Amino acid sequence: MKNIFSWSSLEIDHKNVFLEHLPPRGFLSCEYSFANLFLWGDSYPVEWGLWREKLVLYSLPQDYLFLPEHENCAPEELEELSRIAREEGKSGNIFFLKEDYVASRKSLLENRFILEYHRDYADYIYRSEKLAHLKGAKLAKRRNQINQFYKNNRHVRCISLHPELYAEYTPLLERWTRGKKTYEASQIAEERKALCRAFRFYEALGLQGLVLYAGNHVAGLSIFSKCNDDFGLVHFEKADIRYSGAYQVVNKEVAKILETQCPYINREQDLGIPGLRHAKESYLPDHLLGTYFLYPKKSN
Repeated sequence: MKNIFSWSSLEIDHKNVFLEHLPPRGFLSCEYSFANLFLWGDSYPVEWGLWREKLVLYSLPQDYLFLPEHENCAPEELEELSRIAREEGKSGNIFFLKEDYVASRKSLLENRFILEYHRDYADYIYRSEKLAHLKGAKLAKRRNQINQFYKNNRHVRCISLHPELYAEYTPLLERWTRGKKTYEASQIAEERKALCRAFRFYEALGLQGLVLYAGNHVAGLSIFSKCNDDFGLVHFEKADIRYSGAYQVVNKEVAKILETQCPYINREQDLGIPGLRHAKESYLPDHLLGTYFLYPKKSN
């Protein structure tokens, strides 16, 4: 086993180097968000390196490569990178390639890799304006849920999240955890770690946040960020299920903020979870950002 080029563990100080390799416009999978990768780094550590002046990421626990600049790579370059990774003892698998990229090079890629489309990892892309205003008959149910929330609760406020008030938000997070009966304990622990990182590195990561109050109670919160001039990304969205309509209010209020910053919002993936897929589809996404996984053929 030999190392062809050096790998570095992803740290907060690498943010600027990382961002230099992300496009200023266009859509990217949430998997390429520096904030996401860093926030979940305790549970899903990532290493990075530069190859031919392109950023290459490597998931340690899941043993795959992914490249935010893959659209600038020819299929033969991906084949070479995969071979180099296998010489280092890695799988050589390359994940999260855009559907459009694969479609335009499919025959060339199929000569080198086994291609798999993964619907569960498609990102939901919405127009910020649509989520901020919820116009039209198809979104009437969402508007009604929001109206019901305001009717049932007094002294409603939506204000900016303050990371130093983490203790004030903890009861909401505890209630949210208790409501997730189908989650594995390990999944809940991983998300709590990521949330703790979000509060600790809030400013360094350029995060934004919103908190929904019903009276003196925290009914919901969201943590999000602007990724580039075209889209923002929602990292976390939590609500107290005792407050019907709280999720819908948080969703809309976040969209109203991001509407002034970027025309689209990426609300991440559904991971094949039926309830989550139904909820995301009910908001009528503008499109899905499809993704492919590439597995090297054994003969290569």
